[in-house]
Amino acid sequence: MGIQAAAQLARDFGGRRVYIPASPSWRDQIIRSIGIRAAIRLAHLFGGDRVVIPAHPDRSLRREQIMILRRRGISVSTIARSLGCTERYVYRVLSAKRED
Repeated sequence: MGIQAAAQLARDFGGRRVYIPASPSWRDQIIRSIGIRAAIRLAHLFGGDRVVIPAHPDRSLRREQIMILRRRGISVSTIARSLGCTERYVYRVLSAKRED
């Protein structure tokens, strides 16, 4: 469903158990939050279930975003500016991933 949709879902529903409809309709809160395409993808995985949305996923999402952007060849400076963090943090995340 994508990083941006996951982050929006966490902002809107973080820390709560949310029912994921098997067939999303325009009236569902999920669609208003993340859009129809992401809601359909979510429904394919969790449709008909209640899912606990993490309360503070921003840190792990930011780490994933750093890795994705870096694989695309984006500079450390640009990554830091676009994600609202320091270059030092970006380097630290990249270094930790290399050690894994």
